[in-house]
Amino acid sequence: MRNLKAGVLAIIMFLPLVACAGSAKYKVTGDVKPLLGEWEGPIQIKGAEIGMLVKFFTENDTLKASIDIPMQGAYGLKLEGIQYDGQKIHFELPTQISRAVYDGTLKEKRIEGVFKQGAANGTFFLEPSKKEATPPPPYKEEEVSVKVNEQVTLAGTLSIPDGAGPFPAVLMITGSGSQDRNEDVLGFKVFKVISDHLSRKGIAVLRCDDRGAGKSIGDRTKATSRDFYDDAVAQFEYLKTRPEIDPENIGIIGHSEGGIIAPMVASEHRDVAFIVMMAGPAVKGEELLKEQAAMVAKAEGRSEEDIKENLVLQQKVLDAIKSGTGFDELREEIRKAAIKEAKAMPKEERSALGNINKYAKNVADAQMEFIKSPWMKYFVEYDPRPTLAKVDCRVLAFFGKLDVQVPAESQSKELEKVFKDAGKENYLIKICCQANHLFQPAKTGAVSEYAKLPKEFTPCFLPTVTAWILEQPIPDECDHAEKETPSAPSDCPSNEKPSSGCGGCPYEKLHNK
Repeated sequence: MRNLKAGVLAIIMFLPLVACAGSAKYKVTGDVKPLLGEWEGPIQIKGAEIGMLVKFFTENDTLKASIDIPMQGAYGLKLEGIQYDGQKIHFELPTQISRAVYDGTLKEKRIEGVFKQGAANGTFFLEPSKKEATPPPPYKEEEVSVKVNEQVTLAGTLSIPDGAGPFPAVLMITGSGSQDRNEDVLGFKVFKVISDHLSRKGIAVLRCDDRGAGKSIGDRTKATSRDFYDDAVAQFEYLKTRPEIDPENIGIIGHSEGGIIAPMVASEHRDVAFIVMMAGPAVKGEELLKEQAAMVAKAEGRSEEDIKENLVLQQKVLDAIKSGTGFDELREEIRKAAIKEAKAMPKEERSALGNINKYAKNVADAQMEFIKSPWMKYFVEYDPRPTLAKVDCRVLAFFGKLDVQVPAESQSKELEKVFKDAGKENYLIKICCQANHLFQPAKTGAVSEYAKLPKEFTPCFLPTVTAWILEQPIPDECDHAEKETPSAPSDCPSNEKPSSGCGGCPYEKLHNK
């Protein structure tokens, strides 16, 4: 799921970074040769880092540049306003809400400077891009192409274990928003880490760039989760054609929205061997977003008044999406909310926004574009429960106890109810005690914390996923520094003694694996 802001203005989700046309002029007086090529490094804002790759090149004797920001699913965005005198370098990225401005100095093959976008201020540095010399992995990686239809072709990486096949295999489905094959979220390459681990354990992995992201072709602006289902089916059918893969042992790992799509595929394709739901919602989108909004805001330290105000506005958003009416009134409410929040900012941050009325209009326009999208309407109205009840294959549902985007307690209980009512037995629902939405070892689970945490999973996550896929005994405790065995709640539906470590009944129960 897209990362969430906690403020009143971010009604539902972070808006994707979309470049907009601008009018900034170029002024270059220095020798551009030392600048040409690819440069990489982070933007640093309040302890968080956002990686970027900037490419400088000449076209018709004019210095030009583009920027990739993988963790935002942004690639090849045109930079404007380039100024360079041989030392000082200035460039800008126009976006839907406010222009991102970079001012730096080139010295000894390193560009250092300051970054400013609206009220956000930070620093950045860039160094010549270089491929790290790492030993080749003990498995084969192959670039592949998967055709979905005439308009959509996915580019991806197929990892094949060393040795004699055929191997069990998984395809990986990313969360919402434009994601590359690594599902790079604030520098944590979630799917790349999982793929590397599984491939070393004898499991083949296919991970693709989303349609319209990375090297994949296709327009995602009008796409919904059902369209992404088509993409997943095409990948599943592709894996069945590969001689290295066991066609009777192909499963799906889906994260967040991918945890909605994986059951879609499994319910309609009985040859799916298993699915792993990483923070997969078990309730209607509208229900999830209400709980999500409150939990995200609370984790970020918002006041009760702000949270209540945001929930009122969010309900109006949801009502407009469902009815298809009231968008003009909603736009005006968002604009006023933007002005109110801007005026509450410290003077320095407020002045950085420029004209507040223009800023508020840009915020409202960008929010409304997302709110009125086909994806949003489908997500709000889609109820995964009937689909989940039809899934026959083995299911591992993994939640993070500190997840504020797909809250573990409510979603695990609802999923347990759906499976119990359907008479399903071959599933495991597990909550990892220290995990956030990305299954990192977290402190609060707050979205603002993601970038500050180690780019790694909680210790229990990968061993459990691996054992489930290979149908081996499931680890029953974590190797965190602090361990405890929780007592069974009085309302435990199974009356079984909970396992030690993460979770505990009713959040963790094995049903005839």
